[in-house]
Amino acid sequence: MKKVPLASLKTGNVIVFDSPCHKKTVIHRITGFLDAEDERYLLTQGDWSDPPDEPVRQRFVRGRIVGRLSNGRFQPSRRYQELFFLFASRWHRPLRRFVKYLAVQLTQIIFPVLPIRVRTRQTGLEVLKTRLNNMLGI
Repeated sequence: MKKVPLASLKTGNVIVFDSPCHKKTVIHRITGFLDAEDERYLLTQGDWSDPPDEPVRQRFVRGRIVGRLSNGRFQPSRRYQELFFLFASRWHRPLRRFVKYLAVQLTQIIFPVLPIRVRTRQTGLEVLKTRLNNMLGI
């Protein structure tokens, strides 16, 4: 963390701030700004949390995250990485599922004789039908 002038903060920066409603220190990403009552508020949200946080007053900001420790070594964060994670983190899991689904479908089309087992969510009736078909050899 590094103390920086509040005017230098931009959308996508990861900041450390004291949250008065949670009574703890929080590390979240800036998603926007709100100018109200002669004061500028920061709109923040965690990368993996759905609802955004309450607006944060500038006086609660401690600093901006400038890097991370990886295997005991300091790695500085870069602006393009911050923006990438801002937009990619919310789509990471669904995108990975979609790519896995496509890979399985393509494999079954190209090699239809290979027995590929795919775990899918089934309703109770579909599970019963599958078990009956397996028992009867259909």
